[in-house]
Amino acid sequence: MTERRQLPLHPVSTGAAAAWIAMTAGSSVVLSLYFACVTPFVALSAVSAMALPRQMAIYAVLLAWLGNQVVGYLILGYPQAWDS
Repeated sequence: MTERRQLPLHPVSTGAAAAWIAMTAGSSVVLSLYFACVTPFVALSAVSAMALPRQMAIYAVLLAWLGNQVVGYLILGYPQAWDS
């Protein structure tokens, strides 16, 4: 079985990890603007899990989700109700 540190996408520096998080969040915002609410969070989560340490992958996906929500509610006008 391949160990986590042997995967080809594993970043070697903090700068690469920060760039990956920014790219993930940015892609979520762009996809949210273009496709409304069909941002592929599963794909972003899977790729982040392969490329980042666990805690940073969680931050990347949460930041992507937050960006999606900001775009939806503030720009696209999603209804602001308890069940939305």
